[in-house]
Amino acid sequence: MVPFTYQKPTKIIYGPGQVAEIGNISAGYGKTALFIKGSRSMERNGVIGASIEALKAAGLRVHTIEGWEPNPKLTAVDAAIALARKEDVDLILAFGGGSAIDLAKAISIGVPYHGDVWGFFSGTCAPKAALPVGVVTTIAGAGSEAGAACVITCDRPGFARAKWNVFSPLLAPKFAILDAQLHVSVPPRLTAAGMIDMFAHACEAYFLDTSEPALQDGTVELIARTIIACEPVLKHPEDLALRGMLAWMSALSIDTLGNAGRSIKMGARWPGHTIQAGIGAITDTRHGDGLAVLLPACCLELNKRNPARTKKFAQNVFGIVPQAGMSDQDIGEAGCIAMRDTFRRWGLPTTFAEMGIDPNTLEVVVKNLKQYPNPGTITEEYVRRIFSLCAK
Repeated sequence: MVPFTYQKPTKIIYGPGQVAEIGNISAGYGKTALFIKGSRSMERNGVIGASIEALKAAGLRVHTIEGWEPNPKLTAVDAAIALARKEDVDLILAFGGGSAIDLAKAISIGVPYHGDVWGFFSGTCAPKAALPVGVVTTIAGAGSEAGAACVITCDRPGFARAKWNVFSPLLAPKFAILDAQLHVSVPPRLTAAGMIDMFAHACEAYFLDTSEPALQDGTVELIARTIIACEPVLKHPEDLALRGMLAWMSALSIDTLGNAGRSIKMGARWPGHTIQAGIGAITDTRHGDGLAVLLPACCLELNKRNPARTKKFAQNVFGIVPQAGMSDQDIGEAGCIAMRDTFRRWGLPTTFAEMGIDPNTLEVVVKNLKQYPNPGTITEEYVRRIFSLCAK
């Protein structure tokens, strides 16, 4: 294994009913909270209101903003930073999914910084300080509740449209409440999109690595199998055991325990995510839908160059049994197809046409990705090959 640093600062509070502890937990991190409402259903059923009252009962002043827009936008970040500074906010709370959490993270590094927060995402500067962030998840998938990354879409007038990220240990939330009772109202389609996202988080670095560290590979394979085993939740959304397991897999899938020490550069670890960022910036399509199309295509492309890797995943995750005369590439391809079929069975698109993406979008996406601050090993030729596979 190559040298690495492993740190997991986020405190996970797991279990049904744990949202009731939000006031007591938050009181240890600040006195004035900016509360991001990222779930309409939780507002309608009174859970958000009850949580705000719990925060006030614990002695916190609370200011609220809405944060349920998919693919959080830079203009929303700008406005929230101004509000947080005006009200002397010292704690950011996100109550929702990945979009609300990423919005919270961007605000947290933007408030103490006197320059343009977009510089963190465009790569011209790095965060040096951040307000503490606390999270209550209402859907499993993004992993942002336990990760040190943040993704924002630039929608400022006069700026090029882009969906870029920033990585920093400062972005890891101080705490995350994983209460499966808050997830049961998530419809099957969105649940499946979240499952794809966590599946990709676990597997993308695995696909590109050639060192095959046993512990890391075994961790990724176990997480992938566990996510697939939770498929019955799509027909039984009220199943708290399955919902709780997915909430835990969401947090674990982005944990560097499965990726630490791999012999690849950080920028190369996420080809599907990087390409989807370019697509999402242009089309504003759902992140999980794009990954459902892209991940099998990336796997098929890898299978041409490193079939031993895809073969291992095919056998250990999808249970592909080699038949007489099958090569490693044949076995790997069977695993890639099994992956695509699994995603289709979950009710997700497996081609760009099913997503309603115009083929001409390719040229815009390629142009966008050329400007990406950290493309890793992704080239224009690679993107074009992946696009051709996604059209089939």
